[in-house]
Amino acid sequence: MIYADLLDESALNEYARAINARATRCDARGRVDVASLRHRILECGGHCEWCGVKLVGQPFEIDHIISLSAGGSNTAPNLVVSCVRCNRQKSDKHPARFAAEIAVATGSHTDFTRRLIAHYGGDIATQPRLFDDDASE
Repeated sequence: MIYADLLDESALNEYARAINARATRCDARGRVDVASLRHRILECGGHCEWCGVKLVGQPFEIDHIISLSAGGSNTAPNLVVSCVRCNRQKSDKHPARFAAEIAVATGSHTDFTRRLIAHYGGDIATQPRLFDDDASE
């Protein structure tokens, strides 16, 4: 789906159908309706909630914060708007781990990653880059 302030109703219906079908295959609880999906998309303000990249006019995806394969629910509070790159990189990683990785990689923090790290008790400011040449041994 391409991000726009006016979202195509048929595309939203299809996306909700696809999310719900995947959740059913994963035996995840919950269903996403079109209204809550639209609200989540517009709530992001046109930016990837992981890395902050601008999404207006760009493809985006809906990511389950706690992946369905890890037991996450298929409900609006477990959804985040993501650029394609972040959604692929996160895959089924724990959300706090990915939030720390993306914050270190980009050198910036989104409101979402700050809240996520705070919720799980991490400190992304001290997250080392494991394979850097200058990492302490």
